Amino acid sequence: MKLLTKKIGIYMMIVGVAFQFLNIITYGYWEIDIDIIGALIFIIGLVIFVISLIKKNSKKTSNASRRTRTTKSLKALFFL
Repeated sequence: MKLLTKKIGIYMMIVGVAFQFLNIITYGYWEIDIDIIGALIFIIGLVIFVISLIKKNSKKTSNASRRTRTTKSLKALFFL
C-alpha cells in the first residue's frame, strides 16, 4: 500500500508536534485544548513509520532467505 510510507509517517509526526505547539496559542487565547489531537496524530505517524520499517526489513530478509534456500537446494542437487 503506497499510503503507508515512511515519508508519510514522518510528516504526520511533524504535524503532531506542530499541534502541540499550536496548543499553547489556542489554549491561551480561546481555552481550547487540542493536545490530545496532536498526540494522536503523532502516535499514528509513529506507527506508520515503524510499520514501514518493518515491512522494508522483512522484504530484505525474505529475499536473503530465499537465496539461501535456492543455493542449498542447488548444492544438494549437484552433490556439492
